[in-house]
Amino acid sequence: MNEISKAARVGSELSVGRWSWRSLATSNAAVFPYFQAIGTICVAVALFMNQNWRWWLLAGVMYFLMSCLGLTVTYHRFLTHRSFTMAKWKEYLFCCFGAVGCTGSPLGWVVVHRVHHAHADKPGDPHSPSLRHLEILAGRLDFSFNKWTMRRMVNEPFHRLLHEYYFLWLLAWAVILFVISPKILLFGLLVPAGILLNVSSLSNYLNHKIGYRNFDTDDDSTNNVLIALLAWGEGWHNNHHRNPRAWNLQSRWWELDPTAWVIRCVRDR
Repeated sequence: MNEISKAARVGSELSVGRWSWRSLATSNAAVFPYFQAIGTICVAVALFMNQNWRWWLLAGVMYFLMSCLGLTVTYHRFLTHRSFTMAKWKEYLFCCFGAVGCTGSPLGWVVVHRVHHAHADKPGDPHSPSLRHLEILAGRLDFSFNKWTMRRMVNEPFHRLLHEYYFLWLLAWAVILFVISPKILLFGLLVPAGILLNVSSLSNYLNHKIGYRNFDTDDDSTNNVLIALLAWGEGWHNNHHRNPRAWNLQSRWWELDPTAWVIRCVRDR
């Protein structure tokens, strides 16, 4: 029995209201490679179209909203590690930005990342390049999880509904953009999401494979300058594994962390 099947079996033992933990066990893993492949094709098509720079500006703005505000600020440093506090309306709004990035619901993403930290580069790590090699570049994930660590998010109707109806919600958003304009769908959703998915997979690989280390942590985490540039400072991964609850990943003066700059603006004072 693989790890996802085990997680589904364990998850079925407990539910919150009518909501079952079973759905968390297969939240993102099955569809992630397909999303990444489609996104990559869309980026290639957009490059071939040779469109006006304004369309690429739209893609850049949406990449910031999806990747920085949605994924790194909210999914990662806020929801996963609780490294700072911010108002609920900001949390929910930024979660919507992250959700359209096609990396999954906040619940599903947080499950995977908490398991990663619990078993970093050891059996049970869902995306260690030491164990999975190049498979993670195609977005392939397997994981089991501790359901008790997720109760705080599961008890919030917003997160339960966004998780349960994630694909329907994503499809509805895509249809709305297509009705407005197929180009808005391409440059406002598919292109930035495609870039985000590839950067995320590359990050999972390089951040534990290639780079330098400031700290002797009990894993293979590294600091990678390329990922730091592409992913708003997330490349300072060895610094992050040294202190996961730090919202600023900068250790040396030149290790700039744009996500931390954004957090300073959105966190509670």
